[in-house]
Amino acid sequence: MRRAFTMIELITILIIVAILATIAIAGMFKEDKLDTAVEELLVNMRYAQHLAVMNDEFNANDPRWEWKRWRIKFSRSSADRSWSYHIFKDDDDSANNVPSTGPNSNLYIARNPLDGQFITTTTSTSPNVRPESSLFLGAFLTREREISDIKFLPEVRGGCDQTIAFDELGRPFHTSTPSSPSDLGFHYIAYEPGFCTIRLTHISGRTADICVEGETGYIYDCTQ
Repeated sequence: MRRAFTMIELITILIIVAILATIAIAGMFKEDKLDTAVEELLVNMRYAQHLAVMNDEFNANDPRWEWKRWRIKFSRSSADRSWSYHIFKDDDDSANNVPSTGPNSNLYIARNPLDGQFITTTTSTSPNVRPESSLFLGAFLTREREISDIKFLPEVRGGCDQTIAFDELGRPFHTSTPSSPSDLGFHYIAYEPGFCTIRLTHISGRTADICVEGETGYIYDCTQ
């Protein structure tokens, strides 16, 4: 004769099922850090583009006016190989006749319009006080979003590089750090190759692509 479950056994089974269901649901709704990184980058790149459109820096009397354009710069630490990004415009290092390659003054760093956080990973104590608590954490791509690598495609002359600036029409330009004043200037991505792809790789091996159209400046998720 088959023995029926006791009340204690039924309660035990229900508890086990509830625990397993809780674990499964938590896994389903766990933050996807790659998706989060892509969404944040799309918003912040479009914001940099917006700032460039609203702040036309053209000045025929300033040979370095292009360096005052708003841009996004991706950086990789030589110490721990971690990736981060910054949105800023240059303050034009006229004393050395060469533009600087990163954010300097707080006035030239983009701030999140919702909470005022600086969209950069560089801290400062003087003269511009900028503690880490004032920084946008999503800009720490490796530490906060688990991004292990970034590729800038296509890898040809005239393609993407780690700095993308925008002009007064929102069109993207690329540049490399100049080696002399004669190298100053940005290069219009629409000429060649006509587009730019930023490929993010998560520590899991998954990848996601952000595309920037050279002619229109349209920025979108183009993950295949």
